[in-house]
Amino acid sequence: MKSLKMRWPGLNCEVLCDGIAENQAILDVLMENLPVKALQGHEMIGGRILRCRAVQLKKVPFDFEEGELKMESLQQAPVGRISLLGSLGSTTELLVKYDDCVDDRDYIPIAQVRAECIPQLRKAAKLQWQSATREQKTIVTELTEVE
Repeated sequence: MKSLKMRWPGLNCEVLCDGIAENQAILDVLMENLPVKALQGHEMIGGRILRCRAVQLKKVPFDFEEGELKMESLQQAPVGRISLLGSLGSTTELLVKYDDCVDDRDYIPIAQVRAECIPQLRKAAKLQWQSATREQKTIVTELTEVE
């Protein structure tokens, strides 16, 4: 399986993530578009979910029919699950569940944060939440392929 790294340089945090068997072709397309940077956001109502806004697909677009995708409820997904909202033209949104959530909508699961990296994921999420609710700092996420 392919692996990727999520870094938050402004927060001094990073996590390693491994692809999962479901939607391998979708993960492959995302990997072909790496490296990418995206604005880091946080779900405000649905629970403890990081949202990378406007992940640019400048090299290879998603070209999949809905029936080709395995979907998963984020509420039922394991902590550390990385999912995509779907294709929005040449962009997508990447979601990372870092704790409990009530969002029961279906997303496209593609990867899993490694168990040993969950504390770093939660640290980044806590700092992002603090920024979103108190400081209004812009936080950028960098996605790169792990060699």
